[in-house]
Amino acid sequence: MDPHIPSEIWRIIFNFATFTVTCLNTRDWAPYWPHSRFCQFSSPPPYYNVTLKTKKALVLVSRHFRDNSIGFMFEVVQLFDTHHAQLLSDTMHSHSSYPAKWIKSIIIVLDQKEDIEVMDATLIRILPHCTNLNAFGWESPHLLQSSRSEGIRDKSSELLKCIPLGITILGWKRTSLGESFNCLRIHGSLRQIRLRQVLPIIFGDTAVTIPSITHLEVRETSTCASLSSWNLPSLSHLTIDWITGIQFGPLWNTIRSISITDRRAGRPDILPGIITRLPNLESLAYHIEVQMAGRKLEKSWLGVPNHRSLTDIYIYCHAPIGSQKDEPLCTVRELFSCHLHPIMIGSLSLLRNVHILNTRVVAEVPGCEEDLRTDGVKFFSNLSKLMSTPAVQVAFQT
Repeated sequence: MDPHIPSEIWRIIFNFATFTVTCLNTRDWAPYWPHSRFCQFSSPPPYYNVTLKTKKALVLVSRHFRDNSIGFMFEVVQLFDTHHAQLLSDTMHSHSSYPAKWIKSIIIVLDQKEDIEVMDATLIRILPHCTNLNAFGWESPHLLQSSRSEGIRDKSSELLKCIPLGITILGWKRTSLGESFNCLRIHGSLRQIRLRQVLPIIFGDTAVTIPSITHLEVRETSTCASLSSWNLPSLSHLTIDWITGIQFGPLWNTIRSISITDRRAGRPDILPGIITRLPNLESLAYHIEVQMAGRKLEKSWLGVPNHRSLTDIYIYCHAPIGSQKDEPLCTVRELFSCHLHPIMIGSLSLLRNVHILNTRVVAEVPGCEEDLRTDGVKFFSNLSKLMSTPAVQVAFQT
């Protein structure tokens, strides 16, 4: 290591070289966050197994390299089985703060159902040592062995209670009862939660209250329905699979940004109702199927009243499922122009930007009359200029 280069500079270099893409740090790498989806990288993405090789190589170069890079070795920890979790626990108990002081993210990915209780017990021993932990994720498809009706208590709350108070991001893909999350109300630093497989609170249970949450992502219908009894007074962004028929009560008034991943959200019988219920909305993202037949999206924005705060719209394109026969076809230009026409002529007075994402699927849609495979970038660049107005910029992204 060059002695003339300060250690601070080396750490900046090592941080760049060992950056790891995870489900918990999308804010650091995903475009259009928090409206982003897991994007496709042009080269192999820096996942955990990829960057771990780089980290191991750095600590073996020299003592100076080891001293400046060892923290990055343990910055992100992924545990795939209880054996390695127990080894980590033993290391922490025998070496005081090493390596716990360097751990910033822990992600659990289990394959065997019988490991859940053992992993919980091991994590309960590990987490109190991780005083600098800022992100925790449980990524597991497992279901509870029993339901409450069989008299067995969900033990998620026992693990959640052990998560350090300084955590800012929580990912929870594990079947759990809603009230298990009530213990998080004292986590004043917690800002983001990703939830999946959360069961609705049973009548008579205490509603979940987490005052600090600003960004919430929920997946699956049952989890979406669970939100009706949650109290999140600081919530500003919501990512949700399905929104129709779900009662959110006071949550509607705090939301300034929302992403709806269900492809039906852009339909004319659904979209206006969503806009109306969100009086303070500033940013809206929704998904559509690019249908060249039937003009199904032509009237989506008709009847939407002037909104007092909406400034940005993100539309994520999907290829259609199934075929549409015996219906008139439209061009790509007609598809987007007709869909956006009401808002482009001033029905949303504060609107400034419309981002149309994942447009590469348009070239694969049956009935597409334009040859986008030849020069799709130029086509959408010209379409952007044609559709944009002095007040509203329309941008197409592949």
